[in-house]
Amino acid sequence: MASQQPQIAAKSAHFRDKTPQMAIARKIYFKIVLGGSVSLILAILAIFSIYWGALWKSVAVLITFHPILLTRISVEFLHDH
Repeated sequence: MASQQPQIAAKSAHFRDKTPQMAIARKIYFKIVLGGSVSLILAILAIFSIYWGALWKSVAVLITFHPILLTRISVEFLHDH
């Protein structure tokens, strides 16, 4: 016969119970929550670092082209009138 672990009644189990079964359940819970949180933070930082790396030079380009664009728009506007 296979050894069976004692079952925990649904209403009798609380998160901070001192039973061995709840200690195992707490360890599994914290591994999942903390591992998922760390993975999510690393994924966000990895994605945003690529995004910010692509943008760092575009601000300088926009500042450089901004007066040229305004001059061209104003010349075209004045030329139409």
